[in-house]
Amino acid sequence: MNHYQLKKQGNKFDFLSQDEMNTLMKEYYEDRIAMTVLKVKYKLPQNNNFELQFPWKKIAETCSLCNCQMVVLPHHRDGNLNKPVCSNCGHINDGYCICSTCRDIEHQAYLQEKKEKEERISNQLHLEEAVKIPFEKLTAEEKISLGMLVRNMSSEDLTYIVPFSSKENWKNSKDFVLPLYKSKILTVHPESDYSFIGIKENKFKETILSIELYKMKWNINVLKDDLSNYELYNYLARAEDQLKLTNEELFLYWKKIAKHEAQLYLAYNFNQVLKIEFENDFAIDNLLEYLTNHFSIGQIYNLIWKYTNNTLRFKEERQVTTNHIYNYLLKCIRNEAEKIIGNNYNLAHFDKPKYIQESSFSDFFFSYILKANGQGYRITPSEIFEINQNNSDDIQEFVQFKTVGDYLNTYKFLSTNKESFKDEDE
Repeated sequence: MNHYQLKKQGNKFDFLSQDEMNTLMKEYYEDRIAMTVLKVKYKLPQNNNFELQFPWKKIAETCSLCNCQMVVLPHHRDGNLNKPVCSNCGHINDGYCICSTCRDIEHQAYLQEKKEKEERISNQLHLEEAVKIPFEKLTAEEKISLGMLVRNMSSEDLTYIVPFSSKENWKNSKDFVLPLYKSKILTVHPESDYSFIGIKENKFKETILSIELYKMKWNINVLKDDLSNYELYNYLARAEDQLKLTNEELFLYWKKIAKHEAQLYLAYNFNQVLKIEFENDFAIDNLLEYLTNHFSIGQIYNLIWKYTNNTLRFKEERQVTTNHIYNYLLKCIRNEAEKIIGNNYNLAHFDKPKYIQESSFSDFFFSYILKANGQGYRITPSEIFEINQNNSDDIQEFVQFKTVGDYLNTYKFLSTNKESFKDEDE
């Protein structure tokens, strides 16, 4: 027994003489006479904690904390002997002790360790944000991503970006946020919960932080002119600079959005329909790269939906391996895409299924950058680029509009692109 909760010594047997007490203890421990017999013999009061009424045994040892005399408390005859305990503070010299003094010492040590850890983390965070990133050096993708974060995830007082609400939200956004963190455009805000930050040193004695990123508050570590933090957040939210992006920058970000949306829908079909755990790999990335060069997001939804259904039937009828199912689905989508492209077939657009989680980055890009809203799901990324590169008539017509979205919403675009078909199983 490591610790006995020290209480006042029992006194219910005080009416016994010293000789009677010694005889009672001998009959209890050595002769092991039944307690019911002993209670009748010595006229003892009814008490469940029989042995606690025996006197404490004083020993020569003293407490290492308060220097008071140690005692050995009586134990149940079926249990082990108790270790010596301080009669004053309850401390145990030998082994692990949980007396109030030791608990207080341990708690103070914990608080000191926590304070030192938080100071190291705070110092490291301040080092990381000491050098501000000039706004002019940001890429188009970084500007758009910051604009989305400010508009959708900033605190009420516009001082930081709030944590992602769940791992799922983080998983769907990390392709856009992680590059900002790695480039130190986003840094961990000092008011974040440090309990989700680990700290260690590498072989060069440099401090390395391991962070649960989706639980952090974020600081935008960007410098623009003489704007205050509040003014910078307002500037990013208005998306002024984002509207000045080149056609190529628009094309590249649109393509990234398209791949991201297609991947979310493909992951849903793997996980929920085919009951196969989705893992993004080179084959999937290569397929999405090819599809987004030729098809709108809505058309890719169409291909995925159609051939997931075919694959599900193939899976049930053939009872094939997971690998076989995986390759079969990707091959079917690729073959159908090549056939459509080769024969100039029309492929209907599907609206975004309601059961797929909304992507704040896609919504911000389509609504606030392109002003295209739902039309963003109905045109291919390459069309955005080709409109401005290859068709001189369209160039002259396009420059009359402020954004790509204005062009997409014209009668010409709507009349040459068929109205989308909705996924009936939404």
